[in-house]
Amino acid sequence: MEINNYIDNIIEKGTLAVIDDALNNLQSEWSILHKSGYIHIHNLESYSISYNNLILSLVDNFPYHIFHTYSKTRKIISIFEYIKDITNKILHEISDGVSFANFDDDIATILTRLNITNLKQEQELISECVCEFLIWCNENTIINKTYDITLNIGLSINPIGQNIAKTLLTETLNNNFGIKKTNIVFKVKNGINKNKEDANYNIYRLANKATLSTSSPYYLLCDTEFNSQIEPKEISIVNKTMKISDNIFTKKSSIGRGNLIYTTINMPRIAFEIEEYNDKLDIENKINAFKAKWQNMVESVKDISINGYDKLVAKLPKNLPNTSAHNLWKELFYENEDIESILKHGTIAIGFVGFYDAIEILTKKDMYKDNDTLKIALDLIKFMKELVDQLSKEYIINFVLIPTENNEISKRFFHLDNQIFKNKLSNKKYYKNDFNSKTEKNIENKLLKESIFYKYLNAGFITSIEIEKYNINKIENIQSIIDKATSNDIDLLEFISSPKNIDNKLDENDIVDDFQKTDNEEDNINSIFK
Repeated sequence: MEINNYIDNIIEKGTLAVIDDALNNLQSEWSILHKSGYIHIHNLESYSISYNNLILSLVDNFPYHIFHTYSKTRKIISIFEYIKDITNKILHEISDGVSFANFDDDIATILTRLNITNLKQEQELISECVCEFLIWCNENTIINKTYDITLNIGLSINPIGQNIAKTLLTETLNNNFGIKKTNIVFKVKNGINKNKEDANYNIYRLANKATLSTSSPYYLLCDTEFNSQIEPKEISIVNKTMKISDNIFTKKSSIGRGNLIYTTINMPRIAFEIEEYNDKLDIENKINAFKAKWQNMVESVKDISINGYDKLVAKLPKNLPNTSAHNLWKELFYENEDIESILKHGTIAIGFVGFYDAIEILTKKDMYKDNDTLKIALDLIKFMKELVDQLSKEYIINFVLIPTENNEISKRFFHLDNQIFKNKLSNKKYYKNDFNSKTEKNIENKLLKESIFYKYLNAGFITSIEIEKYNINKIENIQSIIDKATSNDIDLLEFISSPKNIDNKLDENDIVDDFQKTDNEEDNINSIFK
């Protein structure tokens, strides 16, 4: 980040000093793993001090009593100012970002409980407040750092909630204020918005139209096998791709939970070392050697994570004053109470970068172009997931597995590895996004291939669809792909494009053919499932 003034300079230097101090206070073998690029400990400035992100439990703990005496106008304005205030306070206390699990429905519920139900009279003011909130989210920067704010929408059948969703999507479509950074996630659910007869179908089409223009929103597909096990309003995305749902202590839910500690493992580093020192092994034994090294690395990450977790949960509520004062987690904070009973509902993420590259290094083949290699990849991800699940059972902590979607970490690992294995990486610039089949010409094959990994990634992964590549130029194209993704149990979907090529004034009622398909590849992906 470019340093523009002396305050930013002081904060930047202070942050780096805190990170250095955190590394120096870790056990030396852990610090070396991070510095040398075997792993990356995220947000070292908050390690053992605070947590990473939070999906706000907003409705149940809202201070309704404060607002009851206000006029309708003051209620509406004050509610949005209150939400800005608590968001800002929480972001001062954590390291990554916050999410509203049902932004449209939460605001509608709060307004309704405060006796604001006449949408015709209040619609314009509510819409203006939503616009201002969206601008505020986009511009929100704290101590020289931009935080992720995620707004999940689409399920509210309350007229106020419907209006809020329409306003957000319209502003996204028009992009009047250069809105880029706020993550908007549209929850697609049969019976609510997916079909023509559903109450929110027109809002769904508006979301599709915005996607064609701006690549936003993302889509959380609530009817997939995994997501359908959770009440749709209970599931949410935070920080663009992280899905917090599994909980060994209670039912699956996202609300009032966050990720506590996040560490990412460099998979190509392990693969390169096996190739370097065990090059005469056959593929099966190379994979077995990789599994053994991966397990050893996970043991170190587990120790680092539990060390940070133990220190964090030993704190008192006063060490997290805003979190505890506003009771935005699943359970309530009480003064001087040990906070483990609350933060235990959080997750500890074990991330990884370069899965695709590691498979290619070990097998010399592209896993998406060779079925035998794809079977090897599937066997490896199952092994990785089983290992993480075993940690959860053994330590009674919500360990989760996630492919890390962070280009800076991918580039950091690549840069460090390139210094060691220069002759191996000359044609690359960074490690490939782990499960996106970017070279796949047929979209149905792409969805089918990527879908086989989803069940093992319980903390989320996003499938990316390139708009120009697949000739997506109509709302119906978007809907058709979402239908196919849902049937393939792909949980989260994004469409990416060069906006200059998209007409954002498409007529929503255009009748079009199904999206254009390219020729099928010869390989038969269905053999993977036998």
